[in-house]
Amino acid sequence: MKVSLGLPTHRVDLGEEFISAAAIAEISVAAEEAGFDGVFVTDHPFPPAAWLAKGGHHTLDTLVSLSFAAAAPTTLRLQTNLCAPATRNPFPPTTPFPTPHLPPAGRGVPRGGA
Repeated sequence: MKVSLGLPTHRVDLGEEFISAAAIAEISVAAEEAGFDGVFVTDHPFPPAAWLAKGGHHTLDTLVSLSFAAAAPTTLRLQTNLCAPATRNPFPPTTPFPTPHLPPAGRGVPRGGA
């Protein structure tokens, strides 16, 4: 069984503590050292006001967050809990994943949804 840790990139209210570049890298290193196989982030690029009013949340950009997570650890898998391709240009979400010779060296695990 492989176990992944969700990075708290949805906690935009806590700023530096959880969503700064340094915090994401530090949490990712700690996850790798603790034995987690990967980290993941959620993707809500345009959360509707009604969803936010009922407890929904903003979040950082998925690929930017994962790039900071990839910076320090060496084996940690990088996962999108969900990437909503219908709300994005189709090329940027796919370009980091099929490049095994570039960082993160094939560690990306993309997951799409609607």
